[in-house]
Amino acid sequence: MGEKMLKDYNGIMRDYAGKKFHIVGIGRSGVAAANLLHALGADVRISDRSDSGRIAGYADGIDREVAVFAGRQDKSMINDVECLVLSPGVPPNAEIVSEAAQRSVEVIGEIELSYRVIRKLSYETGLDVRWYGITGTNGKSTTVTLLHEMLCRDNRNSVLSGNIGYPLSAEALRLFQTGEEAEIETALEIVLELSSFQLERIRDLRLDISALLNVTDDHLDRYNDMEQYSRAKAGIFMNQGADNYAVINADDGLTMSLSQGCPARKYYVSTMKEVKGAFVRDGYIFIKKDDSEEKLMKSSDIRIAGLHNLYNALTASLIASLTGVSREVIADVLREFPGLEHRLEFVTEIEGIRFYNDSKGTNAGAVIKSLESFEGNVILIAGGRDKDSNFLSLAPHVKERVKKVIVIGEAAGKIRSALGHIVPVEHAVTLKDAVKAAYDSASSGDTVLLSPACASFDMFRDYEDRGTQFKCIANELLRGNENNE
Repeated sequence: MGEKMLKDYNGIMRDYAGKKFHIVGIGRSGVAAANLLHALGADVRISDRSDSGRIAGYADGIDREVAVFAGRQDKSMINDVECLVLSPGVPPNAEIVSEAAQRSVEVIGEIELSYRVIRKLSYETGLDVRWYGITGTNGKSTTVTLLHEMLCRDNRNSVLSGNIGYPLSAEALRLFQTGEEAEIETALEIVLELSSFQLERIRDLRLDISALLNVTDDHLDRYNDMEQYSRAKAGIFMNQGADNYAVINADDGLTMSLSQGCPARKYYVSTMKEVKGAFVRDGYIFIKKDDSEEKLMKSSDIRIAGLHNLYNALTASLIASLTGVSREVIADVLREFPGLEHRLEFVTEIEGIRFYNDSKGTNAGAVIKSLESFEGNVILIAGGRDKDSNFLSLAPHVKERVKKVIVIGEAAGKIRSALGHIVPVEHAVTLKDAVKAAYDSASSGDTVLLSPACASFDMFRDYEDRGTQFKCIANELLRGNENNE
């Protein structure tokens, strides 16, 4: 095609110019949404209950003309607001959100805002945009990254966005600002990692392909119960029709039941049985569509380890195949992809003791999946800020594979109560103390695994900070051991 995009943005400017928006939450998503709306001519203000010192790193990126309120949020801020845009971490029962609902002010999330802008840009410029969204309690980041890598390897115009860290608003702003120079060579394929928090505020988003990986206990400090949390996850199917696709884990009963009302064409992934979709038979991965079945590769040739990563690989492969990516490209990516940082990441080996960083394992279900990757002899470091998790669910897996648990953070006592009758549990005040205690308790052939089953905010900036510190401490132990030889 190669024709220039027509920069006729009168329609979208009319939709937003002068309209009053209030953005709640000064983080990556909130800042990106503020800058997008400001570029579209909207009257924008943004607030956060945290003081200016805690949000300085984000607030510095806000356009100067945007009104910023740090350290307070109250009902008066929405007196003349037409739309409230929530960052993902803002709880649905926040006072400002409840007040907006009472006043019939529209409340949407940053993903929904960005989708509406990109959809309008697509309509006005002729750019073909395709939407792929993936959710699940665990495995989202790995799966979306695999899919993105497959699309890129196939020379597609793919963007990876959402909960993975690159706000969709930033992509919408890029399209708006560079539209005049862009060429319509290929479709823009947007791969979204979608959390339950982001799915809560979906209104119009319609995915060409959706995927629900799994649903296990998580975020029960935010949701009343598992039913409410599950309903949020099922939002991935909202607005899909018979011309769209839904990919579902056939081995997870809850995902199967949540997908029942979805009218999209359904495909499945399974490691236990043959399905229409992606499955494992006799050690090989197969992809079966309506009228064809092809052997992809040996499942053992996937570079990233673990049964949970096999499900992630099956899902990414199936979606890529549905979009037309070749078998050869899919297999090459699966053989080469090394995995993501902080997700069952090998760090180092000291005297036969292997250290793994699974800091992203912030719920019990994630820890279970990580433990299943090891045959046994694990020294587990767990703890942090509890999300009302059921740590008792870890008990059979700890009994089978764990020699000792080192607990840290606010949830240390709760984890000890759940697991102390099964294996020895030792409390450590700092992560450095925990790693040293784990090393001292381990022997050659053992594994020291940081997989906290908790959020990180009691002791660290985020899970990335926690994982990075763990790696630094383990590597310090390695250097100290080498110096003593």
